[in-house]
Order: sequence, then structure tokens, then C-alpha cells
Amino acid sequence: SETAYGKSLKEKAAGFNTSNAAVHIPGVHTINDADWETEFTTQMYMDIRRDLVIEPLFRTIEMNAATMRIPVVPEQGYASYIAANNLRSANSTGPVDSGNRPTELTLTAHKLSAADLIGMEEQEDTILPILPLIRENLARRMARTSDRSLLRGVGLSAADPIKGLAQYAIDAGKNTSTLDISAGEKLTALKLQQTRRQLGYFGMKPTDVVYIISTQGYYDLLEDPDMRKYFDVGPNNATILTGEVARVNGSPILVSDEFAGAVAGEAAVVIVNMRNFILGNLRGMTVKTDDLVKEDSMLLVATRRFGMLQMETGAVA
Repeated sequence: SETAYGKSLKEKAAGFNTSNAAVHIPGVHTINDADWETEFTTQMYMDIRRDLVIEPLFRTIEMNAATMRIPVVPEQGYASYIAANNLRSANSTGPVDSGNRPTELTLTAHKLSAADLIGMEEQEDTILPILPLIRENLARRMARTSDRSLLRGVGLSAADPIKGLAQYAIDAGKNTSTLDISAGEKLTALKLQQTRRQLGYFGMKPTDVVYIISTQGYYDLLEDPDMRKYFDVGPNNATILTGEVARVNGSPILVSDEFAGAVAGEAAVVIVNMRNFILGNLRGMTVKTDDLVKEDSMLLVATRRFGMLQMETGAVA
């Protein structure tokens, strides 16, 4: 049987011949005679992962079909007082108002997919089990794409049918608060409050409202004197592990790296009443594999079907 010492010698000897160098991690590192004393660790180190904070904010429902009709009961108007001299007449009741009947909204599930192709040699020649890493990378790509789409999807494009919170704000004309990046203007607690004002009654309940800011906006707030009292929290209030970095007027601030960046015309902050939005799941993420004989490869495909719905207009700015 192979010993650990023997295995290490084989790993070194495999690449000693420069004309037939061995690939330990395909496409990444090739051994040559100058690397004879190089050791390869089987401990895999990941790049720093971005926090995905958007999707967990949504209230979710399970979908039974690709298109669901959801009944919604709108806010009601007012009743009428009856004058005393009309109590015994035909006008002793209020006017008929049937304009606030339940309405229907349509929730549509869209398909999201990611794929990867692994050659058999790629699996055989690596000293690390690469298949679990490919699966994890597929899941990560799916998660990052859904987070980006839910935050700033472009709507009508066939490639990105999820509209996104930022686009809903633009459609409702709630994107009037701006930062002049050409003049070096920075995000402040006052600017957050001024933008929240655009929500009107949707911004009244602190527990329903969430501030979603960009990475650049987070560093701006760190330099804002008015924000220091929000960041200087004790251990009982340090919720940064869940993505929350502070609270303003009782509402949490979350940082997302899925904004487009400090670019003219792009969103830097989204303030939203999350009770106004629904995420529908028709099918959770599944990963399937297929052996391709002709290509001598394995195809991995990840898919998911979900949709996003806004209940009323005006709950995001």
C-alpha cells in the first residue's frame, strides 16, 4: 500500500521532467525542475466572501405554479356621518363605495442557472478533491446573482427578469435624493433620513424599514460624526455578524457589495419597507450532473426558479 512518504515523493517526481510537467491544480500551478522542493498543501484557502444580505430580508412563500395570482386587500377609505335631519329619509345611509375591493397581483417564477464543465483529467490529476469545490462554486454564483438581482435587477431584460428594489424606486420616482460624487459628497446619517422621508407612511414603522448601503457608503458613515453614536455599541447590540452594522432611528443598516459602485446614475443606497415585498420559491436550488462520453467530461448544472413581487408602489426609495 502507498505510504504518506511515498506519496510525497511521487508528487515531487511527477513534475521533475520539465517536458512533461504535472498539473496539481489544473490551470493554476505547474511543477518544473526549479520546484523540486516545493510542497503542496491539501488545505484549501478561500478568498474573502462577500456577505449576501438581500434575500434573507424578504418574506417568502412557496409557489405551486410558475404563475400565481395573489389576492390583495387594499387600504380602505372612510365611512360617512349622517345628518340628523336625514335619519328618517332616503338619505339615511352613507354613499355606496365599492372601489376598495380586493385586487390581484401576479407573481411569476423565473429560472436562474449556472453550469460548469470538468474534464476527467482535471479530476484525476489534482491532489485535491475538486468536485465538491465546483459544486460549492456553482451554489455561490447562484446566490450572488440572486442577491444582485433582488437589489438592482434591470427589469425587462430577458437575461435578468427580476426587477430589483432599486429599479422599483426608480419606477416610482423615489430616486430624487442624490450624492454629487464629482464634488466628493459623502453619505451621512442626515442624507439617510432625508431619503427615508420619501417613503411617507411606508417609513413610519422602524421595524419594517431597512437601510441597504454600498461598501463606499459604509466607509462614508464611519467618518460621519453623527453616526458615531450608532456604531459605538456594546456587545448586546453588536449585530454585525448578521450583516447589520448599525441602526438609524430604530431601523437597521445593512451593507451589500452588490451595488454597481460609485458611478454616475447608479444607486448607492436603498431604503425599503420589506413588508411590501414577497419572494416566491417555485423550486429551490438543485444541482444535476451528466457524464459526457464524447468530451470525456462531467457537466454540472445548477438551477432554481423564483420570483419577486411588489405589493404597493412607493415603499422603496
